Amino acid sequence: MIVESIISIIGTIFDRVLPDKNREDKQKFLQEIQHELNQTELAKSQLEVNKEEASNPNRKWLSWRELTGYICALAVGWQYLVYPFLDWFVRLYGLTPVPPVQLDMAQLSFLLCGMLGLSVSKSYEKSKGLR
Repeated sequence: MIVESIISIIGTIFDRVLPDKNREDKQKFLQEIQHELNQTELAKSQLEVNKEEASNPNRKWLSWRELTGYICALAVGWQYLVYPFLDWFVRLYGLTPVPPVQLDMAQLSFLLCGMLGLSVSKSYEKSKGLR
C-alpha cells in the first residue's frame, strides 16, 4: 500500500517534470478531430439552409445563384456580342469613338465556370431525383 502510494506520487512528479510526448500528440490529435467535427457540423447546417432556400416555391426574388448567372450572361454578351458590333459600327460610320468599358474576362470566366459547374451538378441531382 505505502509502496504503491509512493510509486503513484513519483509517477505524478515525473509526469509534471518530464511531459509525455504521446500525451501531447494525443491531445493535438483530439483537438484536430474536434476542429474537423465542428467544421462538419457547420457544413451540415449550411446545407440545411440551402435546402430550405431552394425548396421555397413561393419566392418572388432571385436567388444569388440566379442573379450571378444573369450577371455573367450579360457580361459575356456585352464582351463578345455587343461591344464588337458597337465598335465596328462606330468605326464604319467614322463617329468619334468613346471607348466603352471592356471587362476583365479572366475574372469573369473564373466566376462563369464555377457557376456552370454548379448548374451541372444541380441538373444531375434533379435528373437522379435527389432534389
